[in-house]
Amino acid sequence: MKLVACVGFGIDAHHGVCHAHFLENVAALAKLGAYQGVFALTPGIRAVDEWLDAVAHVQRHTPGRESIVCASITDAARGEFGDHRSVPRTRDAEDELFINPLMSMVWGFDLDAVAGRVLYRKEIEDAATPYEVAAAIEAFRDRIALRPRRAIPG
Repeated sequence: MKLVACVGFGIDAHHGVCHAHFLENVAALAKLGAYQGVFALTPGIRAVDEWLDAVAHVQRHTPGRESIVCASITDAARGEFGDHRSVPRTRDAEDELFINPLMSMVWGFDLDAVAGRVLYRKEIEDAATPYEVAAAIEAFRDRIALRPRRAIPG
C-alpha cells in the first residue's frame, strides 16, 4: 500500500478549502477502508522535537521566505491558538489566522484511493510543473459548478 499524509488541517481556508468538505471526504475514504488514521505532532516526542527544531532553523535562515504553512503547524503543535503570528510574513497580513490544534494532526490515507477520487486527475496527468498543475486545476474549476461551502452545525 502507498500512503499519503496530510497535515495542516484548516490552513488553506483562506484559499476556499472548506473544513466540512475535507471531513466529508475523510468519511468517504473511511467507508472505502482507505483512511489509515491520525496522530498528533506532539512536543516531547523526540522526532517531533527534532522536526520543530529543524523548522525553526529553516525559518531563521530564509528571511522573507518563511513558510506560513510550517509556522502554522509548528505553532499549533506548541499550543498556540487563534490569530497567532510567529513569522514576519504574517505580521502585517490583513487575513486573520486561525491557528488551532487540528493543524498539528497528521492524517493518513491510501494514496490510490485518494487519487481515484480526484475529479481533475486526467487534466493534471501530463503536467510537468507546479504552475501547470495550478493552471489545470483553475481551468477545471472554471468549467464546473463548485459546491457551496457547508456550514458545520453548532
